[in-house]
Amino acid sequence: MRLPSWSRDVTALVARIGIGLAWIAHGWPKIQDPARVAAGFARTGVYLPVVSAWYASIVEFAVAIALIIGIALPVAGTLLFLDALGVIYFTVGFTGLLHWRGDSQLALVLGVGALVAGLHGGRLSLDSLITRFRTPTPSVPRASTPT
Repeated sequence: MRLPSWSRDVTALVARIGIGLAWIAHGWPKIQDPARVAAGFARTGVYLPVVSAWYASIVEFAVAIALIIGIALPVAGTLLFLDALGVIYFTVGFTGLLHWRGDSQLALVLGVGALVAGLHGGRLSLDSLITRFRTPTPSVPRASTPT
């Protein structure tokens, strides 16, 4: 059964909203106090804790908003996916995924979901509107002027 194209666009929008809101819920406490996040990162052995805290704060909050509204979708999805990989690596390690320890499954689902939503965001996005209303400039040969 083939679904109408608008249903895929609505589904992509719903996915972007749901995944983005989950990321915002994780990013909101971080964006309020990045110094506290950096201290926590330092205790757990995250590399460059201050830089990592700012990265996580901005990506999990601002980039998640970009994912929801659909601007720079491939970049937003990729940044959120990379953030999720960092969460997995520094909490349980990649082998922890096989043992189902910690919250690695949530990070994995949010990261992969953000990547898919970013790469297949649908037509109900700002990216789509921008490209739809941008008029291509035709290449017209210049008329030669007599000398």
